[in-house]
Amino acid sequence: RQVAFPAISAGVYGWPLADSARIGLQSAAQFLAAAPAESAEQMTIIFVPFGTSAAAVFQEVAAQLGLATR
Repeated sequence: RQVAFPAISAGVYGWPLADSARIGLQSAAQFLAAAPAESAEQMTIIFVPFGTSAAAVFQEVAAQLGLATR
């Protein structure tokens, strides 16, 4: 049970990258929190930012939110 979210357009067209990361990460965390524990433990949600600088922003926002990253 895996889903990947490519963040190709995150941070472009005037939408700040950090906002995009925060919204996506918070939504994923809320989804997992609402799922039954046995289901949530079997799920993997992967964010795929475009480039190393975008990946760093996603990691920074995840750390601010107290979310685990790999």
